Amino acid sequence: MRRRSVALVQILMTLVLFSAFLAGRAYATEVAVGDAVVLERPAPLMLGRETLMTVEKGTKLTIRRINGKYLQVAVPQGGEEIWGWIHSRCLEADASDTSNDSSKRFSAAEINDLRRKAQEIAFVPEQTPDGWSKSLVDPMKLAALFRPLRVKKGYRLLAYQFKEEMNGNGVVWAMPTEATFPEPADLLEGNMNLFRAPKPGKALDNAMEAVDGDRSAKSFLLASILKRELDEFGAMWHGSSWTVHQILDADPWQGPPPSEEADPLDHPSRPESGWKWRTKKPVDWRPTVTVSGNVAKVRFYTFSAIGKEGIYEHVDEYRPGEYRFSTERKKIAEGPRQLAF
Repeated sequence: MRRRSVALVQILMTLVLFSAFLAGRAYATEVAVGDAVVLERPAPLMLGRETLMTVEKGTKLTIRRINGKYLQVAVPQGGEEIWGWIHSRCLEADASDTSNDSSKRFSAAEINDLRRKAQEIAFVPEQTPDGWSKSLVDPMKLAALFRPLRVKKGYRLLAYQFKEEMNGNGVVWAMPTEATFPEPADLLEGNMNLFRAPKPGKALDNAMEAVDGDRSAKSFLLASILKRELDEFGAMWHGSSWTVHQILDADPWQGPPPSEEADPLDHPSRPESGWKWRTKKPVDWRPTVTVSGNVAKVRFYTFSAIGKEGIYEHVDEYRPGEYRFSTERKKIAEGPRQLAF
């Protein structure tokens, strides 16, 4: 009888351990060692029973080990790494937080990759003449990258290019398909300088008036990027502005420092202590789209090394039923380094 009781206890213990193992495996199927994850809520970093620190929401971390529902991570702090364990629930949105129910977050890496493709298409050919001319590059090819956005039927995008040695800029107009696209000299009457762009009579004031899409959250984010790429179309050297901004999706001081060969235009200077914050540091850096009724708002952060290096917040608010938007750009942090073209 005693042997049966011992055997029953052993079976029960095995079932308990196996259930715990399955519980751990249930989460481990979603993430694996080496995965990069972003915290959806503040996470206590534990070592045994000791709380080492609280890691902010939006922090990007790499999983080192998995033990059931606990994930081992290394948190950069003051040039060092603090190792500890966080609970997997911190990778899930807080169900009690309803303030962002209509918000969606996106990958900055994906957007930056799209921008690189757009800039390759818009590259100014060497045979472009000096002064204003019709662009040798078709801006419709650039717009085609930004699906599900599309140019409305009955319209097309056309561009003029200004070039002066290594400097230049362009302007993109949305025009009815049947409208004539005149030579810039016919519009400028000999006043061929960078600060007066040629505009055909039937061109829309804002190229985004000719853009349509599926009204999804992603389409608004893409519209924000497309408008900036069109505004920068044909920009060369001193004509560049938006091109020198890198979109961020995580704290740029987290993780290992950039290599000595890394382009200083891509990374803020270190240490972070040399920077001055003008507003509260972002908790979640990822590009975010918030849709409330028929109004959409896009928010993202960029780094630019030109002038006095800085971190910028961009907020675009869309008109109901349109892909036109008003925008506000604010420099929220400034670093010690200063660069010029």
